[in-house]
Amino acid sequence: MTLMAFKQPDLTFGAIVFSWLVAIAAFAGAVLIATAGQGFGTWLGDGEWIGVSTPIHRHPWALVNQPNLAFAASRSAYGYWLGSLSLGLGTSLATGLFLSRIPSVAGQLIAVQLSWATAVLSGAWFPLIDLKDGHLARFLSLHHLPDSALWMAPVLAGMVAIPAILRLLALGRSSRDSFGRIPRLLIVTVVLGPPLFVWIAAATILGGSLPIKACIACAAPLITIFAIAWMGWGRFPVINPEPVNWQAWFGATLAAALLVGAVWLAGRPLADGQIAGVIWRKPNGFNNIRSWIDARPPAEWFGDHPVDNLKPGS
Repeated sequence: MTLMAFKQPDLTFGAIVFSWLVAIAAFAGAVLIATAGQGFGTWLGDGEWIGVSTPIHRHPWALVNQPNLAFAASRSAYGYWLGSLSLGLGTSLATGLFLSRIPSVAGQLIAVQLSWATAVLSGAWFPLIDLKDGHLARFLSLHHLPDSALWMAPVLAGMVAIPAILRLLALGRSSRDSFGRIPRLLIVTVVLGPPLFVWIAAATILGGSLPIKACIACAAPLITIFAIAWMGWGRFPVINPEPVNWQAWFGATLAAALLVGAVWLAGRPLADGQIAGVIWRKPNGFNNIRSWIDARPPAEWFGDHPVDNLKPGS
């Protein structure tokens, strides 16, 4: 029997549980990344980023002061409408290609979960969660493009997630003489499936109904990862990765608590169908604060009087 047969598997049960903990932080982080994408995109178009609202059952919004009334339909607003999609998918691809080469099981699992979360949320879930006022839906409408183009985003999400999935499969086969189809399918299902299922369940509970089209959109990246596992790709070499240690557990727990807390505070449900929002600068007459967003500065998070939201913008 070869030495490989005696090697401790890299994806132990403890490592898989660790990946679920990391996924909590990754999905919360993906919400903030999508929001930041719109904020930075607005800044590039000469707008002002003044706050955030981060619900998980609706599209998260960077709250901004637009430079003028016609901003939303102008070319300067491309970053405003497409920033969430672009930064999310870009983060997913970059994480899968570069950060997953960290020489530790913990580091590679962090990269895999972050790449998966940003791809599936920014590319599949958010574009289809709100077909009337979602970022990509509004962009297509304003520029008289077909609604069917919405479904290109989930396809892109599956494509940018491929490097991370290959890295996950490489971890799965690194300590095995034989790595057949069933183990490959089990690994991607067990590591990546539960976090997405929990996300959908939480969004359904908060939103009051199952977002059917967003769930269908998530099928595109899921089909991609299962196809890769079925075909047996993922033969990237993994050289003696360090096992998950207590420092990694502590860091992941702290990150999950902080990121989930931030997303909840800035996007929690309120009374009468309102959703919380946080602003750090005063809105102007061309702000984009939706009628359902109760935007307040940090000092008033737990106060009784919301900031006047002026006229909701575009």
